[in-house]
Amino acid sequence: MLKKYLISLLLIPVFFTWLAIIFYANRNEQPTISEDVATSSAQVATPSAEISYQTAIVSWYGKEVCQTSVYMGSGKEACRTANGTIFNEDSDTFAHTSLPFGTGVEFCYNDTCVIGICDDRGPYYLNREFDLTRGLFSRLADLNKGVLEVEWREVNLK
Repeated sequence: MLKKYLISLLLIPVFFTWLAIIFYANRNEQPTISEDVATSSAQVATPSAEISYQTAIVSWYGKEVCQTSVYMGSGKEACRTANGTIFNEDSDTFAHTSLPFGTGVEFCYNDTCVIGICDDRGPYYLNREFDLTRGLFSRLADLNKGVLEVEWREVNLK
């Protein structure tokens, strides 16, 4: 009886690993972001009155909140985002709980607009919809503000 129990305990992680591999291998909606796109400077524009924007509460984050680190060799560690790219707090990327990875979003605050790319999951705070990287947030407003109410809309990056 104990032997069957131990064998089943060993097979459960194997089954879930197999299931995860099949699930992620069949997902096509999460394109990877090339390094030059993720680290390019923010595109700045002015909001248009004809385009429909939504409002959201945004905050910013840096590598101090990184929870998944990867050893890069030579004593260096790097954080990874939810889509697997290496986290760069100066890039034009953001986290959202449900937007597909690679989705472009234009954020506008006080007549300043920047475009970012979704590459992470979060935020996990009540009433906040987006977590912008420190670089993207700083192009939108002063970092000392911490939290902003912005207008946003999805944009086509192609």
